[in-house]
Amino acid sequence: VRSATTSSIQSKVVGHVTVIHVKSGDLVEASALLAELDSRDAAAQVKSAESALRVAERSLDEVAQAIAAAQSAAQSAVAQRDLAKTTFDRQSKLLAEKAISKQVFDEAEAATKSADAEARMRAEMVSAVLAKHEQANAAVAQARAALDAASVTQSYTRVTAPIAGIVASKSVDVGDLASPGMTLFTLEDRQAYR
Repeated sequence: VRSATTSSIQSKVVGHVTVIHVKSGDLVEASALLAELDSRDAAAQVKSAESALRVAERSLDEVAQAIAAAQSAAQSAVAQRDLAKTTFDRQSKLLAEKAISKQVFDEAEAATKSADAEARMRAEMVSAVLAKHEQANAAVAQARAALDAASVTQSYTRVTAPIAGIVASKSVDVGDLASPGMTLFTLEDRQAYR
């Protein structure tokens, strides 16, 4: 007589077995904790990934502040350019009427060109900061993915039953080194025998 369903429970990570919660013959429910592996390395990876995520999020916040500052500076430069353009237009009319000297007109023209160049430079700075914002967003997404991966690896240090059944065999003891592909337990489904 054999169970219709037999599960060979294997480790997904390398680690020393620290606790065994079952013995041969025990009845277990699905998702029951069978054994625990040393999780110190996995916990360290999770902490490292959490730290990297915090750094990436702080960097994103700093870039967001830089965007606000760059946009404010760009608006100020546009306002200065508009004022310089208006002043230049007035000086042009006054020069045509010979009410001002060529020197005053040249100064207004130079101020207009300078303000225009400043406005263009500030607009390019806004574009550069927006590009950094995209990079910071990508860094945050990458850090979140690394944290998720580290959390999944840490979860593998807890060996659980995939089905409800009986522990048919236990092939590991506390202190043994578990590795991927190594059978730790064999579970049989008690509901269907043949």
